[in-house]
Amino acid sequence: MLGAAVLLATGLFASAEAQLRALDALVDGVQDRYQKTHFFQARFQQTSALASLDEKQESRGRVFIRKPGMMRWVYESPEIQLLVSDGLNYWVYTPRQKQVILTRFGDAFRSKTPLAFLAGNGKIRDEFNIRFAKKPSGALDESSVVHHLVLIPKTTHPGLKEILLEVRREDFLIVRSALIDPFGNVTDIRFEEIRVDKIPPLELFTFKIPPGVEILRPPRLPGKTK
Repeated sequence: MLGAAVLLATGLFASAEAQLRALDALVDGVQDRYQKTHFFQARFQQTSALASLDEKQESRGRVFIRKPGMMRWVYESPEIQLLVSDGLNYWVYTPRQKQVILTRFGDAFRSKTPLAFLAGNGKIRDEFNIRFAKKPSGALDESSVVHHLVLIPKTTHPGLKEILLEVRREDFLIVRSALIDPFGNVTDIRFEEIRVDKIPPLELFTFKIPPGVEILRPPRLPGKTK
C-alpha cells in the first residue's frame, strides 16, 4: 500500500510538472507571437452580459490594429459605433447620440487588458497570474484546436476580476477574450477571419470630429501627468 501511494504521488507530481511546463511554453508562445505581430485585423462578435439583469446584447463588426497603440473598432450592428486610437488619443464616437468621448490612450487602457496587449502594451506575465482553465476540455486535450486560459490580475482592479482566453494551438493567436468584472458582468469577444499579414493604412487610425458633435472629456486618472 505504501508503495502504491508513493507511485501515485510521484505520478501526480510528474503530471503537475508537465502541466506547468506546458503552461510556460504556451504563455511564452503567446507573448512571442504578439511581440512579433505588428498588424492585426479580424471580424469580431461581442456578447455583453449583465449579471444583475440577466440580459445579453450581441454586437458585430471589424477591428484593425497597428502597433504601437493604433486601433480601430467598427461596430456595425446592432448600433453603429466607432472606437479609434492613434496611440495618443482615444475616441469613442456614437453617431446616434451625436457624441464623442475623447480621452488619452494611456487612461483608456491603463489596465493591461487583452485589447491593450493586442495593440502592443504590456506583458501578460507581468500583469496576470495565469493557469489553464479546468473547463471545458482540460488543459492538455490534444484533440482541441484551442487552449483555454484563465488570467487573474496581480493587483486589484475595480473593473476586472478575471479574463478567459482561448488561444489557437497552431499559431498562438487569441481567438476569444472574455472579461469578467467583480459583479459577474461579462464582455465576451470572439475573433474570426484573422489576418496578421496585411498592413492597415494609417488613415484608419485618425478621427476627425464631425460638426455639431458634442465632445466629452472624462477627468484624468491619478498618476497621469502627460
